[in-house]
Amino acid sequence: MHLYNGRTFAPYLALVTAMLAAGCNDSMAPNPPDPGIPVLAEVSASVSIAGSGAIGSGLAIPLANRQEFDFDVTDGPGGRLFLRDWSVVRANGSVGSITADPAVDAATGINSFTQTSAACVNFGGVGRLDTGELESFSVIACDNGSPGTGEDSFDISLPGRGYRRWGTLSSGEITLSGSTATGTLDVTTATSGSDLDPDGYTVTVDGTTSQAIGTNDAARFGGLAEGSHTVQLTGVAANCTVSGSNPQSVTVTAGSLTTTGFSVSCGTISTVTRVRGLGAIGSPLALPYMNRLEFDFDVTSALTGRAVVRDYSKVRNDGSVGSLTVDAAADPATGFSSFSRTSAACVRFGGIGRHDLGYLYAFTIDACDYSPGGAGADTFHIDVPDRPYSNGGTLTEGNITISTS
Repeated sequence: MHLYNGRTFAPYLALVTAMLAAGCNDSMAPNPPDPGIPVLAEVSASVSIAGSGAIGSGLAIPLANRQEFDFDVTDGPGGRLFLRDWSVVRANGSVGSITADPAVDAATGINSFTQTSAACVNFGGVGRLDTGELESFSVIACDNGSPGTGEDSFDISLPGRGYRRWGTLSSGEITLSGSTATGTLDVTTATSGSDLDPDGYTVTVDGTTSQAIGTNDAARFGGLAEGSHTVQLTGVAANCTVSGSNPQSVTVTAGSLTTTGFSVSCGTISTVTRVRGLGAIGSPLALPYMNRLEFDFDVTSALTGRAVVRDYSKVRNDGSVGSLTVDAAADPATGFSSFSRTSAACVRFGGIGRHDLGYLYAFTIDACDYSPGGAGADTFHIDVPDRPYSNGGTLTEGNITISTS
């Protein structure tokens, strides 16, 4: 999940010390373009989204879990984007960034813009990495309320680098202006067979907005921009199969109600699926404030097992780091309540875990076994909606295995 290669710890210790001593007060935005340089005309644009802020909880120092952004994009499409990721560190102590601004670098720019809901926009283009290479990117930005901190969300991915960072804003604001006319979408499920999925499913529109839905149920999504949207059904039990396309494409008309549905058939459960994982994502250093996520779990489709997840970027006043533990044998208030095979390589399980501060939280974990070797291929992701907290990526250490018996 690294944006770039080349982390070396020793060369930038002096840099971190100097930054802490002097105080970190650098602007994350590049210099504004020269007003004399022509920019692509955007006078016909009716929708725009702009944002400046950060996600992640780290300080603005190398290796910290902090991603800063500054963008101003219109539906021309046009505009600019700048991102700096403090968790990606070069051998000389500088940190990774990507910039798209055709006013100062004609090879870069925004080439797509889609309003996916009343609050969210998906835009993409080509940017220049701090190392000089050009790279395609995609951003999902959501203006969920004001102030943006703790409400708005930012999600950026560089598919060619296997890089993705996302989360709720820890500082700053995202503002969507001139929102287009919207429509409504109803999604239905019809499930037949034996051993139906006991906890139902999750339906997601455009990869950003999700609702729980029963086995024979309906869910409504309002405020969708007119045009094409993707709808996906997930959380399907291992003994159940979705008929037809999943995800499917649906066209929403402004001011109208559109309906689409999924048919699911379930067979008798005859096997037990087991998923085991031990490893880490991010920094190789298990130290407070490092961008490192560790996990250790052993869970079955019979809803038995244990799990512990530890995030070194979440540091308490006593110097300990944040964690979530599930072990019904040691703590009966914790346990697993759902388990489904989402694909041939992936499993999703969830339940209630104990936070290191003592609170109980519902969670879901997605674990994928893409390679026998694990590191560099397998993926792990945890989501704790009520915190809110979300983290994951491709393994840098360890392995995940899925088996049946």
